[in-house]
Amino acid sequence: MNPTAALLEIDDLHLDFDTFDGRLRVLDGVSLAVAPRETVGIVGETGCGKSITAKSVLRLLPSPPANFSQGSIRFKGRDLLRLSEREMRKIRGLEIAMIFQDPMTYLNPVFTVGQQVTDVIAAHEREVGPRRPGRSALRARAVELLRQVRLPHPERQLDAYPHQLSGGMRQRVLIAMALAGRPALLIADEPTTALDVTIQAQVLRLIADLVQTLGLAVLMISHDLGVVAKVCGRIAVMYAGTVVEDAAAGAIFDRPLHPYTQGLLKALPRLHGLQGVLEGIPGGIPNLLTPPAGCRFHERCPARMPRCQGEKPPLLAVEPGHRVACHLYSPPAQAGPHA
Repeated sequence: MNPTAALLEIDDLHLDFDTFDGRLRVLDGVSLAVAPRETVGIVGETGCGKSITAKSVLRLLPSPPANFSQGSIRFKGRDLLRLSEREMRKIRGLEIAMIFQDPMTYLNPVFTVGQQVTDVIAAHEREVGPRRPGRSALRARAVELLRQVRLPHPERQLDAYPHQLSGGMRQRVLIAMALAGRPALLIADEPTTALDVTIQAQVLRLIADLVQTLGLAVLMISHDLGVVAKVCGRIAVMYAGTVVEDAAAGAIFDRPLHPYTQGLLKALPRLHGLQGVLEGIPGGIPNLLTPPAGCRFHERCPARMPRCQGEKPPLLAVEPGHRVACHLYSPPAQAGPHA
């Protein structure tokens, strides 16, 4: 993708956490971009840095212990890492919004849905100017938002408490709150994990429709390849704080190039006759206090070469729109022999 066309561009991002045990090297040169109206998925095992990357965009990580030692996060051409906290408050919600995995964690059980949605609307209005909408205007806007996310009987639901709604309805309320500031980019962090399969499909369809009707760009975080396959046009595969493959969704599923991506796809459930067969990836995510030198995946990789142990592979375009960080695809003059 042409970086000049990007709405969001993360370039060579390095993030450390200072802990009592030492420095945790959480992100190691993450680079990815999201264009206007594009839906990009980030996938990988738990602990690969997907949610940390998303929270880094909105600067939601406390510093200390978080320390961005290198790289940039550019949104509409501005480096978010260089903005003041006051400037970031005008970005959060108004320009970039985020929805999370478990709505009950982010909805206050002692306030009605209407109180919480109108509070968000009023907070955004205060950020953009001195205008203070009245109670009736706030309520009308809240009804409009709930109708936009297809919550049934929105006027009635405004007076309900979160525990009176189903999981899918609560997630729709969170999406409505995220849309209150009319953002250009929506970050969805495991938005359907806590939902059953039927409601999950409805929420994913809603997000896909919002991309079309509102012109949103979406960065979706998930460990579920099936989820991102339904809504994402492009997928970035992360492993241990690095992006190892980045391509169109069709290319990821039809011709995965990185051994880690291939392993993830082999681990997807599939049926052969009457018996389900699953192939896991041996081993686990390395300790990020002492990550392996070179390629972070080499200890688990069936195609590792001697150079993988000491030389970090760059994220290179091996074909138009398809980037891979693997020494299998290095120029022939630099390629080493197989182990």
